[in-house]
Amino acid sequence: MIRTRYTITPREGVKTELLFTLSLFAIAKRRGVALAVEDFGDTTQRMDFFIKLIWCAAHNAWEYRRMEDPSLGDLDLSILDVAEWAGDHPKDFAAIIRGASEAISGKELPEGDAAEKALSDEKKK
Repeated sequence: MIRTRYTITPREGVKTELLFTLSLFAIAKRRGVALAVEDFGDTTQRMDFFIKLIWCAAHNAWEYRRMEDPSLGDLDLSILDVAEWAGDHPKDFAAIIRGASEAISGKELPEGDAAEKALSDEKKK
């Protein structure tokens, strides 16, 4: 079974749901977030893409929750919150990216994938 929902805690005591479905690309477009990588060999571009993907997945989940409860208002989560969380939780970040890839594309990423490589390359800088 493909897992599409995850939970992260980007700030202490603030749990945030993530939902990886194709509708997150529509959310990215509406919010002006570019989910594209020109050079996947570029660590900075990969990290930027993955962080924005998680941010859009959080907004995707929030929009579904808001359908059930319109009083929720807007999601209080910045891309910087996600970036900090990713740096603090590299194993969870990599696992979520692997799961997201499978949920969106239907193809599983192997261990030691691009997310893990991006994090290890970023720490070397």
